[in-house]
Amino acid sequence: EFDVDVQELCGETIENYASVDTTNIQGALSNSVQTVIGDCPDPSLYLEKTASKQSIGIGETFHYTLFVENQGLGRAQNVTVTDEIPSSLTYIQGSSSPECSLIGNIVTCGPIDLDTGDDETYTIAVETNQSTPCNLPIYNQADANADNAVPVTSNSESIDVVCLNPDFTAVKS
Repeated sequence: EFDVDVQELCGETIENYASVDTTNIQGALSNSVQTVIGDCPDPSLYLEKTASKQSIGIGETFHYTLFVENQGLGRAQNVTVTDEIPSSLTYIQGSSSPECSLIGNIVTCGPIDLDTGDDETYTIAVETNQSTPCNLPIYNQADANADNAVPVTSNSESIDVVCLNPDFTAVKS
């Protein structure tokens, strides 16, 4: 008797051979059995997004943290986390997680496999640019996908953009 980790072999075929050899019986008996592991447990993704600051000014840098976890019973395969960066923010590659890359305005992190209970955390560094509107919030959320799990969307994270009005006094003479 032996145990098989269904998560490891989900959808795979297991081939098992057995043979008997003896000195007092002519010939050896041998057979093989093939079993396909079906009824695979389902993975279930959870994604949470947080920001390192709640308010920022123009030209300031902050980080989004993306936490993805497999809360299901099966291995999540080829998990990717994507984050569409608003046009008022500039992505900073060197300060972001090395598993993340930018194509257009979408940051993609992964792919990775996550076993039951496993998680991964990614950091996305951004900077407000000159086109960022003052005194309005920036809303942003992310998505997680896997080959064999239902896609999920994170919570929406809001950052307030605060622009200081310069002190200005005009004197007419």
